[in-house]
Amino acid sequence: MFFGGGGAAGGTVVGGAGGGMYVGGAGAAAGGMAAAGGADGGCAGSCGGAEALCFQAEGSVSRTQWRFVGVGRGGYEQMQNYNYVGEGCGSYVAEEVSVPYGWRVRPVCMALLAVIVVAAVAVFLMQPAETTTTTAVTTVSPIDCSSSVGLTEEKQSFCCRSRGLYCPTTQPPTPPPTPPPTAPPPPPPPPTPPTMPPTPPPTPPPMRPAALPFDCNAGFSNWAAGWSAPKKAWCCAHGGKGCAPPPTASLPFDCMAGFNNWKAGWSMPKKVWCCAHQSKGCEAAQKPAPAPSSSCLIWGDPHINTFDHSYANFYGEGIKWLVKTGEVHIQARYKATPFTNGLAATNAVAVGGAFLQGHVLKVGPMENGQITWDNEPILDKFGTFNAAGLGTITYNDKGELVDAAQSHLQRHIVHMALPSNVQVQIMRWSNHINLRITMPPLPGIDGHCGNFNQNPGDDTTEQIRDRIGLSVPQGESLFKTYQAAKKGQRKTVNECEAPKRAKAEEDCKKAFPGIAGMKLTDCTFDACFAGKQYLNEGY
Repeated sequence: MFFGGGGAAGGTVVGGAGGGMYVGGAGAAAGGMAAAGGADGGCAGSCGGAEALCFQAEGSVSRTQWRFVGVGRGGYEQMQNYNYVGEGCGSYVAEEVSVPYGWRVRPVCMALLAVIVVAAVAVFLMQPAETTTTTAVTTVSPIDCSSSVGLTEEKQSFCCRSRGLYCPTTQPPTPPPTPPPTAPPPPPPPPTPPTMPPTPPPTPPPMRPAALPFDCNAGFSNWAAGWSAPKKAWCCAHGGKGCAPPPTASLPFDCMAGFNNWKAGWSMPKKVWCCAHQSKGCEAAQKPAPAPSSSCLIWGDPHINTFDHSYANFYGEGIKWLVKTGEVHIQARYKATPFTNGLAATNAVAVGGAFLQGHVLKVGPMENGQITWDNEPILDKFGTFNAAGLGTITYNDKGELVDAAQSHLQRHIVHMALPSNVQVQIMRWSNHINLRITMPPLPGIDGHCGNFNQNPGDDTTEQIRDRIGLSVPQGESLFKTYQAAKKGQRKTVNECEAPKRAKAEEDCKKAFPGIAGMKLTDCTFDACFAGKQYLNEGY
């Protein structure tokens, strides 16, 4: 029995012993595969079977379908289910039907397709270019230009324009002469090689310093009297030490030069000037009576008893004027100490000016200060220093203290005997110094020690500060290290708490029996604000 297209191509034989059958697959006439009612087989048979050359089924699904073949011809009998009843005893036979699904291209066909595409491209590229044929179009001229006979000027012009005939002969313009060829520019010169710096000569080995003929530090504290003339000359030329100080430009005369023979060697103007300013070269009749001197006391934090016996207090830090005249400059550095609770004390003093011919003498406290002459240490122990022939500086433990209550302590006192009858005593303590400056009233004098005009009423703290300012300008400072001014605590004894003030006043009276007035006020102030250790500061 045949089903489907019935062709031989792709047929499948299904059957048993008694009921064999032929189920058609891809037949040319059927156009597909049909089994049990024509199940869809994808594209099978759509190309007359040729599709099988390049396409194959992805797979197939098999199922069982039942076909009636006649009573006694099949092996199954239809009941509620199909049951096998024996070959030849039933009415149905079981058939396996494969239904293909999906299609895939065979590799050989893909290779064949690639070869066909390549061949087509090659044939296209190898075709010869298309030849274009132009057919000339003959245009009948309205004028016969074959002969010039009878042609008017207009017709000749037409023939000239259209056929290039009978044109008037005109000499073409003479072309300009061909310019000579331009010579190529000369090649640029080769670059100049950079100039190499000359090779420096090898550094010679360091030479040992030659031995110095003199040691300019040895004996410098007494150079004026202890050095020989050759040593003074050599040290002055090579180290700036031991030089005889030249007269200051601001002084018209050097009163030390030729003093041993002043009567015969000095001119009258020099005698008059040196007698008036330094009490030298005076004739017995013309020697002026010395002006009365007075003392200025500086102690504590700091308190000042002026030349005119007034009292002033300055608590701020900085470089201050103690005495300032045209020739005498005495400056102090006020600085707070660990023991004054922020109040300043006198930390150092510097003496200079024209009367010392440009030299500077400085004295500081014991713990962190020195005695120096032109910034060179002198008098590291008790002794005397010759101040370039201008005066003497003596260091010992003798002298009257400004603060007498400290007499139980070891004394270190510097005594300065200087020109213009200026005497300065400096008491060196651990962290501060006290001073006594004794001198005559010189023209233009002012400073924290007052203006020395016999009027104590104009030497208050405020009046002195208004006259000379808060501090010494940096350009006029005698100190190597400048300290900017800093305003101190502007307190009065009335700001001390009443119980503390009463106790301080009682302690001052015990330390100084009979103390009263301004001295008692200053002592009470120090005890209240600086501390009890400043009770006995010589009031």
